[in-house]
Amino acid sequence: MANLSITVGSVLAGSGARVLRRRTAGSGITQGQPLYKNASGLYIPATAGGTSVESVVAGISLNACSAGQPVDLIRAGLFTPGATLATGVQYALSQTTGLICPIADIVTSSKFVVPLFQAITTTTAQVNIIANAVALA
Repeated sequence: MANLSITVGSVLAGSGARVLRRRTAGSGITQGQPLYKNASGLYIPATAGGTSVESVVAGISLNACSAGQPVDLIRAGLFTPGATLATGVQYALSQTTGLICPIADIVTSSKFVVPLFQAITTTTAQVNIIANAVALA
């Protein structure tokens, strides 16, 4: 699976993006990681290879933080993910915890398909997170 290689200092929400502000991290987080809300109400890196709960992405982190610190997440809108994108390609939650991959690279060892965004240029994407993951048979 070809996960995106993210330059954390380049992760940015675009003008008018829908951002969830000041949520509490449940573990160490870096910019650009898809996060889910756990049973304790804390945000931690999501995975398409885990449980259905772990694949329900709440947003993509916009800042780095340690457990117990605030994290902002983009839910929708223009986004600079800090990685080189293929224009027109849809990206999804990876089976590798906290990472993103092209949707075409989803493999059968992933348990869920969770679309996150579509590249509109090689550096910018339109985020539209689908809250409910699709289980693979």
